[in-house]
Amino acid sequence: CPDAEINRDSCQLTPHRHHWAKMMCSIIAGETFRDCHNKVAYQPFYENCVKDSCACDTGGDCECFCTAVAAYAQACNEANVCVAWRTPEICPVFCDYYNDPEECKWHYNPCHTPCYKTCLHPEGT
Repeated sequence: CPDAEINRDSCQLTPHRHHWAKMMCSIIAGETFRDCHNKVAYQPFYENCVKDSCACDTGGDCECFCTAVAAYAQACNEANVCVAWRTPEICPVFCDYYNDPEECKWHYNPCHTPCYKTCLHPEGT
C-alpha cells in the first residue's frame, strides 16, 4: 500500500481564504449564538468552520461555511437553545425569504427537530 497522505491545514493551502473564513465563522463565537455558548463549547465548531471554509474554493464556498455553522446550530438546538441564525445575507433559505408565504409548502424553522415524520419514522425521531 502507498503511504497515507497527511492531512494538511486547508488554510495554509489556501491562505487567500483564511481571513474570509475567520470573519464569516466568527458568527459562531459572536452575539448571534451567545445564548448557546454556556451550553455547547463553540471553539471546536469555530475551528472546524474556519478549516472547512478555507477548503471550499471551487464555487461552493458558502455551502461549506453554512454547513459548518448549521452543525453548531444543531448542537445548540439539541441542548435546548434555539438560534435563528439564517438571514437573507447569511445562508438564506430562499423559499421563505423570496416568495409569498402561501407559495412555499415547506418553511424553515430553526427550532424544529431535523427529523421529519415519515412512514419509516412516524414519530419524527
